[in-house]
Amino acid sequence: MPSNQFYIGETAVFNIEIRNQFSRDLVDPDSVQITIVNDEVVVDGENMDKSSSGVYTYNFTAEITGIFAATYKVTDGGIVTIAKDQINIIN
Repeated sequence: MPSNQFYIGETAVFNIEIRNQFSRDLVDPDSVQITIVNDEVVVDGENMDKSSSGVYTYNFTAEITGIFAATYKVTDGGIVTIAKDQINIIN
């Protein structure tokens, strides 16, 4: 998850680790997507980049101030898991 506060033009790196619920090992699901919303949807279901096994990232640069809410959607074998995060963009 990114630090919570960034300046306009800085890149926020959203990241998420996907783990097996029983062994806690890092695993690769079928897909990992991110949606980012301010007053409107600014990123809509984009695939996140795989950094390493079970670790996914998405670089985001905002050009306006405000609170940006991110929703991670992880799909594996027909099971969907949702996680949420947010950042604050300031001047």
